[in-house]
Amino acid sequence: MDFLEYLLSKKIDAKAFREGDASLWESFERDFQHMHPSSFTARKLYHINGLRLKYPLAPEAAEKSEIPKKKAVRPKINRKP
Repeated sequence: MDFLEYLLSKKIDAKAFREGDASLWESFERDFQHMHPSSFTARKLYHINGLRLKYPLAPEAAEKSEIPKKKAVRPKINRKP
């Protein structure tokens, strides 16, 4: 997953974000390259929520994106009779 796909999955308009705050974009992109996406989300959660409100992804763009949806994992329970 690259940084653009990540932003798309978080429903952030990457183009508007890059144009609106280039220094923060560069900082986030550099950090993202050195971390797992889950770690990046955990560290930048408060920033991500603010960015989602400031640079929302248009509904049409969200529909066009082909982000695979996660399937729910159900634990296997071994029941003994």
